[in-house]
Amino acid sequence: MENKKKILHYKRNHSTANTDVFENSKSSRFENDNDRLVDASEGESMSADYDLLCSVIDSIADPFAVIDISNLKIIVANKAWQKDDKLGALLEIHHEELIQVSNETVRGVVRPTSVDDAKNARMYRFEWSIVKQLKMDQKLLSVTFRGSHSEAAISLSAISSERQYKSILEHTQAIIFVIGQDGAFLLSEGKGLASLGLTPGQVVGRNAFKMYADIPDVIKGVRESLGGRLHQSVVEVGPNSFETFYSPLKDDDGNVTAMLGMSIDVTERVRAEKALVESEEKYRKMFESMASGLAYHKIILDAKDQPIDYVFLEVNDSFEKHTGLLRENIIGKRITEVFPGIKDSNFDWIGAYGKVAIEGISIRFEEFSEPLDRWFDVSAFQISKDYFVVSFIDVTERVRIQNDLKKLTEKLEDERAELAGKNIALKEVLSHLEEDKNSIKERITENVRDHVIPLIERIRGADHEQQDKQIDMLKRDLLAVASPFMQQVKDKFNNLSPRELEICKMVKNGHSSKEIAELLSVSVLTVHKHREMVRKKLGIKNSDVKLKPFLDSVGDIDSP
Repeated sequence: MENKKKILHYKRNHSTANTDVFENSKSSRFENDNDRLVDASEGESMSADYDLLCSVIDSIADPFAVIDISNLKIIVANKAWQKDDKLGALLEIHHEELIQVSNETVRGVVRPTSVDDAKNARMYRFEWSIVKQLKMDQKLLSVTFRGSHSEAAISLSAISSERQYKSILEHTQAIIFVIGQDGAFLLSEGKGLASLGLTPGQVVGRNAFKMYADIPDVIKGVRESLGGRLHQSVVEVGPNSFETFYSPLKDDDGNVTAMLGMSIDVTERVRAEKALVESEEKYRKMFESMASGLAYHKIILDAKDQPIDYVFLEVNDSFEKHTGLLRENIIGKRITEVFPGIKDSNFDWIGAYGKVAIEGISIRFEEFSEPLDRWFDVSAFQISKDYFVVSFIDVTERVRIQNDLKKLTEKLEDERAELAGKNIALKEVLSHLEEDKNSIKERITENVRDHVIPLIERIRGADHEQQDKQIDMLKRDLLAVASPFMQQVKDKFNNLSPRELEICKMVKNGHSSKEIAELLSVSVLTVHKHREMVRKKLGIKNSDVKLKPFLDSVGDIDSP
């Protein structure tokens, strides 16, 4: 059931026999605040309005009360009234007089009169006005007593009370106003009026609907409250912003007679809020437009304050691009819900981010995410206690290229080592070739010395016929110098003498023993002896192996 705003006034029956009618009233506030039934939607505004009214009533220095003149029931009284225990009896004494005077009083008109407290030698001046007429014989009067021994003191007291009440309204930083059902201002006070270029009381009597016809929120607030509903809004009036609370003022029957408004200048707050919104919008655009993936998290701790999980609070568009995860599927969820196997990863993601969120350290690292099968360059930093932001980029392609380069480098290194080994082998081959070249030079020199020179000497001493044969022999020997045959024979059978080697060369070249004898100027028998010795040294003596085929198997020599 919707509670209607209702204030239950403190009431107490008064009789002529009971002069301590107010002894149980401790303040102008109502006896039981719990009796104030306020709709939940009205909340703080109603409390503020109630406190304001009570403060205004209590600020009146002179005794003030609202009474039912028919039976002297007290509806509400301020502190000054409660302190003077003689006022109840004084009202009883002048009850009939008050009834007569009230019958002549027009509602809303203040009527002053004086009463004499002869017993206490005091004179009171009181003012009252009719605030409500319940029945023909029942009226509610607002009564203010000003007690003094002289009219001068009475006037001074009145002035003091009025100044105090006015001072409260004038010095409040807010704007306090009351508007009647016809839209006319009944009250307009407060220092806040200066920001509108107004002075207190300047607009009293003017119509609010006309004054603020171009500000719909003001018109709406006034109409809402005059219709019995609370309203609150922030409106701009010129360069200033005001937060205004509109409250209906009701009589005891629940009828709205006027509305009470309180406006607070919140220009600086509104500007700050706008700046904050603009700043948030700027950073939101930056957040969304960044190429790096961004994620805002809160760490989850166990009973021992150890990190066991973290929650996704916000992500940007690049996060979705780099991870393939949509924000609507992960916001508000824990990482263990998004990736159930995250705790089994090679890298301790929760532990690393826990240090960031708890200790406030910042970290950067490059790591492989098994669930996403991607490499990320990650930075993480604390925003506030237990809250952290992760910024990252996908470096999978770069890491793949780096790994390929690493493998290629390792392969090239292996090939370089292999080539170095081959270079060493080549150097050894070249070294051997150099040795072979030197050896060949030595062999040629040796062959020339052993074979060519002796033949030239024989040609020099031979006759013409023999010279031709010797020249042919010289030609063959020169060819033999460049041939490996002689060296091969010498290498394999190093026990042969130079003459025997020469005979081996001639036999290989197809010369008969007779021809050899003639070329060497020796007898055929000598040649046969040399041949026998060669066969013996070659290991083919007493065998069917012919000397020439054997020598052919040792090495070839070009024929002349």
